[in-house]
Formats: sequence, C-alpha cells, structure tokens
Amino acid sequence: MNYEKVPVCRVLAVSDEPIRLFGIKYILKTPVQTADERIVLGFDMVPAKTINEAMFTHRKTPCDVLLLSVRGKSGMAIRLIPKLLLACPGIRILVIADLLEKDDVLAAIRIGAAGYIEWGIDHLELRDRIREIYLKTGDAVYSGTVARMMAKEPSVVYGTKPRLPCRITSRELQILQLIALENSNKQIADILNISTRTVESHRKNAYRKLKARNMAGAIGKAYELGLIKRLDSNDEPTFSLN
Repeated sequence: MNYEKVPVCRVLAVSDEPIRLFGIKYILKTPVQTADERIVLGFDMVPAKTINEAMFTHRKTPCDVLLLSVRGKSGMAIRLIPKLLLACPGIRILVIADLLEKDDVLAAIRIGAAGYIEWGIDHLELRDRIREIYLKTGDAVYSGTVARMMAKEPSVVYGTKPRLPCRITSRELQILQLIALENSNKQIADILNISTRTVESHRKNAYRKLKARNMAGAIGKAYELGLIKRLDSNDEPTFSLN
C-alpha cells in the first residue's frame, strides 16, 4: 500500500485498560479504504493511560481526535470533556462507552464532544466514525446503535417534565450544562468557539425563560425540569487523572 500523500489522522486514545488500547491500536493499523481499496485516510494512534498524560502528549505533538474510553458510570468522565477541550485546543473528542444512556449522550454532546459510540462497535464502523470526526462534518457523530437510540426520543428534554412557557434553545441548554460544571464565560466561549458576549446573551436568555434571578436559581430549575443532566463528581472515576 502506498501511503504517500494520504492524510493521516492522529488519534489520542485515553483508557486505563491496556487491552483496550492494544485493541484500538490494532484496529487503526488498517486505514480507511474505498471499495476499490483506494486509501483515503491513514491513522497514527497514540495511547494515554491518564487524562494528564493525554494533555501532555497533545501539547508535545498535537492530535486530531481524542478517543475517550468510558466504562461504568460516565458522569465523572463526561465532566472532564470541557477540561480536555480547554487544555487541547483544536482536538475533537469521540466518546466510546460501555453503557449507553441517552442522557449521557446528550450531556456529552452539549458540553463539547464531537461524537458518541459504544464498545463492541464493528471495527470498520469505528474507523469510519473517526474519519467523520476528523473531517469535521459539523453534526454530532454517532454509531448506528447510538443513532437509533437517539431517534426514538428526539426531544431535547431529559425525561417527561412540565413544558416551559418559553422554549429554551439547544445553545442555551448547552451553556447551562457548562455553567453547571463550573465553567466561566471565558472558558465556555473557548470551548464553543464563540464570543464571551454571545455566551452572556444566551445565559441571560436562559435565566429569563426559567424565571430565575441568578445562576444558582437557573441551574436548580434546569435540574428540576430535567433540562440538563446532573453529572455527579462523586461518581467513581473511570480512569485516573494523574
């Protein structure tokens, strides 16, 4: 195979399970090819066992896609997405999880993940999903299984809660979720690639629609109505930070 002039996607895979890192590396040894075996994208996989190791690796040699492995409860891992985006400018995060829950998928996408897939995904589909992330299609990238799950309940609201007098936009919900994770206006602006003035505008609109006087009131009301997910920092971490 001739790899000359073929784009190479640098994948930073984060997992504390060596067998999974080995499996990803083995799968990504084979490039994405067309039906006539023309190579359209190669891969260079770099492993990291901890979040801090991943951030150090990206600073040393920037990567294109971060494959974030999540096992068990995903709250703690999902909380780390904004931190990773701030520490690794330009990277796009693809979550690969053991358990699939719609609330987790929505929360991950809202706070900056570019896609969500499951462990057990076909090796060909895994390469295709990473390729989509690399090409920056604009829309959230899902595996077939996740896409079918999301299609069953297209509502942006978690569960069946009372309807609001004014519909909150997806961007306002995104900002509320990031505020709930203790991100400042500047950090949110950096994560979403928008201005701080735009963040403040969406923030004020969300407060008004929720009839809240301050941040605490808005977040509390959003939790109560099931508009954002409570990502518990007390969940058992899925891997070490250090």
